[in-house]
Amino acid sequence: MKIVFVDGSRCRLNRVSRDRLARYLVKPPDFIPLDSLTPAQRKTAESFAAAQAPDAEPPLVQRNPCGCSRIEVLALSSVEALFGHSSLDMVMDANGTELQLVEYHPEDIPS
Repeated sequence: MKIVFVDGSRCRLNRVSRDRLARYLVKPPDFIPLDSLTPAQRKTAESFAAAQAPDAEPPLVQRNPCGCSRIEVLALSSVEALFGHSSLDMVMDANGTELQLVEYHPEDIPS
C-alpha cells in the first residue's frame, strides 16, 4: 500500500502498518464514548490509559460484536519515524474485566 500526499510526497507501508490502517477503511469501528460505559468498564478503561505514558491520549473504546470492548490508547511520545505509532490496547468483557489473550473471541482480534 502506498499513500500519496497532495504535495507529491509518499510513504510505503509494510504489511503490519497497512493492515492496521486498512482495518479502519474497510469496516469503520464502532467507537463509543466513555460516558456510555458502565462504571466498572469506565474504571478499567481509565486505569489502562493512566498506566501508559504521561502524554497518552484519552482511551478510545470500540465495541466488538461479541459484547467485549477494545480499549486503545496512543501516546504521542511513542511515535517513531520508522515505525509510526504503537498504540497500546486491551480487551475487556461486559463486566469491565480485562481479558487475557487466550480468552479473546475471534472478533476481539483486530484483522
